[in-house]
Amino acid sequence: MAELPRSPARSPLLCLMGVVALASGAAAADKTVWDAVYSEAQAARGKAVYDTRCAPCHGPELAGINFNGPAMKGDRFWAAWGDDYLGSLFEKLKGEPPSGPSQVSDTERLDVIAYVLKGNSAPAGAGELDAGALEDILIATKQDAAPPPNMSLVRVIGCLAADPDKDWVLTRATEPRLGRERPMSARQLTDAAQQPMGTRVFTLLDADLLEADAHVGSRIEAKGILIRMPKEDRINLTALTSVSDACRQ
Repeated sequence: MAELPRSPARSPLLCLMGVVALASGAAAADKTVWDAVYSEAQAARGKAVYDTRCAPCHGPELAGINFNGPAMKGDRFWAAWGDDYLGSLFEKLKGEPPSGPSQVSDTERLDVIAYVLKGNSAPAGAGELDAGALEDILIATKQDAAPPPNMSLVRVIGCLAADPDKDWVLTRATEPRLGRERPMSARQLTDAAQQPMGTRVFTLLDADLLEADAHVGSRIEAKGILIRMPKEDRINLTALTSVSDACRQ
């Protein structure tokens, strides 16, 4: 149903032992998709809705058909929705299917989300997914996910600094995460401002084209193409987003 940007596969955050440790790219949340937030019966209802209303564009078994109807599991799902909240996904689904959103009720959309979670290996539980809880359930990505491959779209949180030899660098940066084409939600911006800083340093390309001077000294999200080099990693920037002034402190 939702149009999802490109890339990466991500699985459970932990095994299923009731302990939640979030990935380095996300702040703490009360509940994540790995906390058994839907039931098997709800996912089964969601599959029935998906097969009728969503599969014509997104393919059987959430597998996708083309860019306009991308996969809703695996790489593309986690690149699009990882570290966001189920509330954002639900809002996106309110416009689906494009041929007539009124064909699907909000209750059926909740069921489809349950089916999507099941398709992405999130565990089922005794209770059903409730609309009132969506804003507080994090789509937490895998803590030990494989590093993004070279030349992939990534996003990194760090401190923007000028460097006399390299023009612009990102210091105290987090590990790169496969990126999304859509901007961060307001809730994600808040999370990014609160998360621990990292230890990575990245050389930034084309920062001047994105008015880097306006962000110097700030904590930012840098998005762009990752270029792995023998002595350094670079990011060919596509966007710079201010997260907070925390790096100035």
